[in-house]
Amino acid sequence: PRTLLSSPTRPPSNLIMLPPPPPWLYDDDAFKTLAFEAPLAELKNRLAADSRYFEKMIQTHLLDNVHRTVIRLTPDVELAQRLEAEERLRLDSARQTMSEDDIRKHIENTEKLKIRQETPDNPEDVAKLPVLDLEDLDKQIRTIPIEEIQVQDSKVLYHDIFTNGIVYLDLAFDMRAMPQELLPLTEVFARALFEVGTETEDYVKLSQRIGKSTGGIYGSSVTATTQGPRESHAYLTIRGKSTMSQANEMLSILRDVLLTVKFDNKERLKQIVMEEKAGLESGLAPAGHRFANMRLRSQFGGTGYINDQTKGIGYLFALRELATEIDKKWANVLKKLETIRETLINSKTLLCNVTLDATNWKTFQPHLENFIFAMPVKDVQLSPFNFTPATQKEGLAIPAQVNYVAKGANLYDHGYELDGSSSVVVGYLGMTHLWEKIRVQGGAYGAFAQFDDTTGVFTFLSYRDPNVDNTIASYDSSAAFLKGLDASRLNDNELKKSIISAIGDLDSYQMPDAKGYTSMMRYITGRTDEIRQKYRDQVLSTNGEDFIAFGEALERVAQSDAVVVLGAQSALEGSKVGLKVTKVA
Repeated sequence: PRTLLSSPTRPPSNLIMLPPPPPWLYDDDAFKTLAFEAPLAELKNRLAADSRYFEKMIQTHLLDNVHRTVIRLTPDVELAQRLEAEERLRLDSARQTMSEDDIRKHIENTEKLKIRQETPDNPEDVAKLPVLDLEDLDKQIRTIPIEEIQVQDSKVLYHDIFTNGIVYLDLAFDMRAMPQELLPLTEVFARALFEVGTETEDYVKLSQRIGKSTGGIYGSSVTATTQGPRESHAYLTIRGKSTMSQANEMLSILRDVLLTVKFDNKERLKQIVMEEKAGLESGLAPAGHRFANMRLRSQFGGTGYINDQTKGIGYLFALRELATEIDKKWANVLKKLETIRETLINSKTLLCNVTLDATNWKTFQPHLENFIFAMPVKDVQLSPFNFTPATQKEGLAIPAQVNYVAKGANLYDHGYELDGSSSVVVGYLGMTHLWEKIRVQGGAYGAFAQFDDTTGVFTFLSYRDPNVDNTIASYDSSAAFLKGLDASRLNDNELKKSIISAIGDLDSYQMPDAKGYTSMMRYITGRTDEIRQKYRDQVLSTNGEDFIAFGEALERVAQSDAVVVLGAQSALEGSKVGLKVTKVA
């Protein structure tokens, strides 16, 4: 049941389907995991009979269990070099045992492989795959109900959606009210709200209270760019959910946290900072493309810069400084956190977002209004985010054997005007040219193209990539690829599949909480239903000329100096791109 409530983008049927296979593989009942009511009732009975039931299980199966394995991982800075030397020795040894005929066969096989990689699939074979037709697609957008309500100085967005008795609440505080130099502290502040304790509860009791009464409450920053004017917005969002019977308690928890949190627990705050730092450092290799993308987009200012400062490489650098500052200048850190609270927690900066059915909304609305009335009301000045764009070729060195290569440009700054066909073209580009050149031929695990149609920033990305220069060359040839498409490559069937894929992205499945949150973000960005319908119409009417037009826009990316490569220092320094290398880890 908890899984179903916490997976906003996956259909319940999929979530119900996934658990059965594991027991089924071992000749057990495939449907046992679905019949949770009886085991849950039995567990409740055992807890009622013995309040220390879980503690005894921990004592027996964990603390007193002598059957254990201790694994110690010791860093080795020379490991990569040794592995490379061992591989070279193995290859040289294999080469010495090969005859001239063996070498000739290997060369021939390599040439055959290259030809196979560069040869498109047979259209007759591709045509055998079942596909939808454009006539099967909805021509009209899917709308989400929204009602805007003014409560004191705060706005409330209400979405009348059936939620099976669950209240989904989002609180969004406008970060334009806070000093911009404190942006890197936003995520630490958001965690500290729920993890350092209040005037009446330490963080352990607070955590237990949240777990007992709600389906989870957490805070984080979110950014958005308005449609058209391209104004940058950022919000500290606090998202929570509970049953209707616990909704008032959820609001009580939020009120206590926002108004009475105590940041003076130096040890706990240092622990939060170190956990954040460790989480980012451990994510550099497995999610390098995400960090490279954020770092690249930061070069264009706006929300890209904010995201890097609150979730990316810029945030990691700030956390390292913050850890030192906590030890040496604790009073300064405490003052910064209090400044964020004083400037952000304000009825005039608050946007509430509620997803709930109409009947339960009548019960919940008065409680929400009382919560808003309890918020401080102070004069506020919302200062626009002004970050000067500055493109550069940046190398970020980490201990890895692969690279994550990013390159991009702001297409709007070069005259491109948004058209829904861009989503069709970008999807096609990723599954054809980038896939073939960078994944199939180049050996990378993945290659992507992303276009943010609010900011205008377009980026190329690669994942676990053995190359740097060759990958960038493939990016730069994308414009010519799109402009050179003819009917033999971009036939009606290929175009249809690309349009269907783009519509699939627009119509992705959403649970009720995701619908409400999506509607809130559309409200913030000004993405009206009229704009969405126009965009959808353009997607459905995409033709070959749109591919050529977007190819012409991508010529600006090839000319751009905005490059970020996250990867091995040797690869960065050996690249001919001219990267300015900084050691990250």
